Order: sequence, then structure tokens, then C-alpha cells
Amino acid sequence: RSSRGRASIITTLRRTIDPRANHHASFGRDPEGFEGDTWETHSDESQIEEIRANTFIDAEQMKERVRRALLKPSQTKADYYKHEGWAQSIARSQIFEQLTLFIIAFNAIWIAHDTDANHQEVLIEAEIKFQIAENFFCCFFSAELFIRFMAFQRKRNCLKDAWFVFDSALVLMMVLETWVMTMMLVILGTHSGGFGDASIIRIARLLRLSRMARMARLLRAVPELMILIKGMVAAIRSVIFTIVLLVIIMYVFAI
Repeated sequence: RSSRGRASIITTLRRTIDPRANHHASFGRDPEGFEGDTWETHSDESQIEEIRANTFIDAEQMKERVRRALLKPSQTKADYYKHEGWAQSIARSQIFEQLTLFIIAFNAIWIAHDTDANHQEVLIEAEIKFQIAENFFCCFFSAELFIRFMAFQRKRNCLKDAWFVFDSALVLMMVLETWVMTMMLVILGTHSGGFGDASIIRIARLLRLSRMARMARLLRAVPELMILIKGMVAAIRSVIFTIVLLVIIMYVFAI
């Protein structure tokens, strides 16, 4: 009786979960080729657990599925790299990646110090420590960009790497500000006051703050922050429609 009772429970649960079970039962046979009540008693408990697991979703499993969906791996820049050579070995190195992230964080801190302590309009008139720091950052990021460019199997694939294109624009602005503008001032033999309109130089100094956008690369090192950001972006749509609904309600009652 106990076997027959367990078999009845399993059959009921299967009919609840799988509609095909009702179709098979209507013809006098159970799903998956079992005839009547010839269920094996030694597998009853495992079948009940399997049905229960498929019926009730575990919260931890749901969180893990959401996490995997948000962090679903896509085609990375390393897929376009060469498989041999010094450039690709450096670009794939975790030490190189961690060093780059450290320099980016240090550069962000240095920009804050430079904004407060450096009151000169152009680099050649600043203190020696500011000149050394700016040239160091410019050399490092230029070398990093060159290594990553040489690591690509096909050079045109660098345009498929959004981070490479973004870093290229930042490095270009850094080179223009640090080296090109300084060379022009040295060649012309003038100072900040004689380099045309001083507002142009101030705008060039403000472009330095655009380097803070490199901080976004640090988020890749912390997956939890990426989950929060992607979750906030996904919730923007619902928030916008909620605001629209509130505005409509206020408008209707205001009239």
C-alpha cells in the first residue's frame, strides 16, 4: 500500500508539473514508458526530490542565475590578440593589468593634488615635480596603448575593443596637452601669456579632468560593483515609467 500510495503521489505531482502526463494517463499508461503502478520503490524518494526541486526554486540558485546572466562572458579583447610574441604576453599578463589599474588610481589621486597645488597655466611653468609626474603618466599610458595595439593579431580589430578606442582618445588628449603644447611653447619661446588667448589653455587644463573617466576601468576589478551598476541601469526603465505615472496622477488631480 505504501508503494502504491507513493506512486499515486508521484503521478499526481507529475501531472501537475507536466501536462503531458494527463495525456498519457488518459490512455491508461504513465509517462516515460511506465505501465500502471509498476513504479520502482527504490527510486520513489529520489523522484519526489527531483519533482520538488523542479517545482520550488531555490533562492540561492536564483541569485546565482541572475549573477551569471549579468556577468555573462562576452567576446573579450584577448580573443583578438596574437598567440605568440612579446606584446601579447605582456598584454595578457595579470601583473600588467594590475599595474595599469594601480597607475590609473594613482593618476586620479594625483590630478586632485595637481588641481589644488599647481597654479600655473602651462606645464613648463609648473614645479619640477608636476612636470615629472605628467611626463611619467603620459609615457606610461602611451606605452600601455602601444603594447595593447601591437598585441592584436589584426590591427583593425582594435576598433572592436571599446576600451582601446576610449583609452586612445584619452591618451591623444594627454599627448597634446603634455608634449605638443609644451613643444610649441618652447619653439615659440613664449609663456602662457603669449600663447594667444589664455582661455584656450584653461580649457586644455580642464580636459585633464577627462582622465578621471579611466576610473571606470577599476570597476571591472570589482564584479559586485558591476552587478549594482547593471541592476541600476536595468531599473531605470521602471523608474522612468513610475515618474510618468506619478506626473499623470498629479496632473489629473490638479485639474
